Amino acid sequence: MKQPVGEMHGRVEMMSATERDQALESLSGQKRLLARLVFSTELNLTEALRLRVGDVDLTRGQIVVTDASGCAERFVDLDPSLADRLSTHLEDLEQQHRRNLENDAAAVDLPASMQGMFPGAESAWVWQYVFPADTATVDLRSGSRKRYPMHPRRLLDILDRPTAPMSRVQEPVRDSATRPAPLSDLENLA
Repeated sequence: MKQPVGEMHGRVEMMSATERDQALESLSGQKRLLARLVFSTELNLTEALRLRVGDVDLTRGQIVVTDASGCAERFVDLDPSLADRLSTHLEDLEQQHRRNLENDAAAVDLPASMQGMFPGAESAWVWQYVFPADTATVDLRSGSRKRYPMHPRRLLDILDRPTAPMSRVQEPVRDSATRPAPLSDLENLA
């Protein structure tokens, strides 16, 4: 796919309901939940991938979208059925987080404004990503193992697959007899 992640919200907006259903059918697990979240809320893919556990308020049925410095930007309402699926996902994720704590693989990167302020915050449940990568990665700056969000490519590849051919406007094929004459030919007629 040649589109940057930031342009994916427009791609999702252009998808028909059938295309969205087809994309969801081809996904499972957290990728399916992520796609469902992007399809049914005002979140774009980048915002959804950067969600932290503390950004999700299931009691109010809302997500707090934060900027890079960790400050709240806006609130997004959740559909009750999506909130239930997200609740189940977070329960499973919390169990995984506990195992990661035992294996010293629970640290995440923190917003720049938070780094160094609260010791141990990078391993706290509230700062964990809602859609984490499958494995921890060595952070080049600190040398420690950290968990980052799932890579957008995992979902972008699914969204970029060709779907039903009739769902897109297509240029009619013209043969040489119906093609407009070049401008040079028209000048010779005058």
